[in-house]
Amino acid sequence: MPDTERTPAPANFVVGSNYQVLDVIGEGAYGIVCSALHVPSQRKVAIKRISPFDHSMFCLRTLREIKLLRHFHHENIISILDILKPPSLAEFREVYLVQELMETDLHRVIRTQELSDDHCQYFIYQTLRALKALHSADVLHRDLKPSNLLLNANCDLKLSIILDVLGTPSLDDFYAITSQRSREYIRALPFRKKKPFNTLFPNANPLALDLMEKCLTFSPKRRIEVEEALKHPYLEAYHDPQDEPTAEPLDPLFFDFDYGDPLGKERLKGTSFVQH
Repeated sequence: MPDTERTPAPANFVVGSNYQVLDVIGEGAYGIVCSALHVPSQRKVAIKRISPFDHSMFCLRTLREIKLLRHFHHENIISILDILKPPSLAEFREVYLVQELMETDLHRVIRTQELSDDHCQYFIYQTLRALKALHSADVLHRDLKPSNLLLNANCDLKLSIILDVLGTPSLDDFYAITSQRSREYIRALPFRKKKPFNTLFPNANPLALDLMEKCLTFSPKRRIEVEEALKHPYLEAYHDPQDEPTAEPLDPLFFDFDYGDPLGKERLKGTSFVQH
């Protein structure tokens, strides 16, 4: 990011003497992210400040994120290097997560340039490689979008937009949906014909379109699984079954704070403090 676009970090972004905060690199509902220098190692890092304790659900999500990111040790999954917290629970109002510094995300890249087919293959391969590790531990991402794919127009994929391309599901697929609310939602939408991918992307690699077709099949029973996707001919240049690791399964009590009666905010805060 050029110097003219840099935003200084706020004065209340307090991370201690081991880190020299540089500038703001991201903001959102979750909080704020600053680039920083880890002084002892001279390594550049990203520090995310989250203020989760006003809402119980936000606190639960933060706890889940921290536990999951600490569980996975994978080249294509962002890792937590450190968690900064105050000396006492009484002073614990915000969470500071120290993570690897990634220079951009896919959303910013595709907004400023057209990706080559080689780039598409490489980014898709890395994404699927990470998903293989997640799925092996029975974890679903649920929010894959370009701005969440970190690299060295808002992309909110709503179901109605996806159905513009895939078309209205067949009766068999419709009645296979177990959620009554989902069926009611789809029934309320106008009928749509499927749009062939080769007319939407006439210049795309046919193998890329074939992989996309298999990944976006409406029925999960017929949709390609991640291990099959990694073997697809489109990714042949990168696929290496010896270098696509899985992850350890989650302990049955991994999310023990999520079970039973809902925890009050103060109990959640205490649980968060102990987890860190």
